[in-house]
Amino acid sequence: MDSARHRDLHHVGLATACAVIYAKITGEVLDPRDSARMQSVLDTLAHAVANIAPIYADDDPSGVRRRIPPLAIREGKFCRGAQVFTHKDGKELRGLTVQRRDMQAAIDILRSVHTRFDERGGHGKS
Repeated sequence: MDSARHRDLHHVGLATACAVIYAKITGEVLDPRDSARMQSVLDTLAHAVANIAPIYADDDPSGVRRRIPPLAIREGKFCRGAQVFTHKDGKELRGLTVQRRDMQAAIDILRSVHTRFDERGGHGKS
């Protein structure tokens, strides 16, 4: 396997990926001094990314990274700035990641549909 292809399979922390995606789409960096807005944007963006790409979480007992099922994504929510995924039953997953190649695909797709972010941290089409 060549090094570029191998790098594409690396996992990136979901919060970091969402911050990079935000910067690539908007041309701006989230202000960490406004933590409430930053967390809101990252949570919202994590949900948007999860509709495009697989999101993974560490499976605590086994130490194996597992994909969060799409139905769970639809019924649950991201919180704490895309650091935690909470299932509808309240169970929390941590160690959230996305593969680098999927992060790039999310950037391309969200940019192509002209995703924008408003002052409240929401997103939509322009």
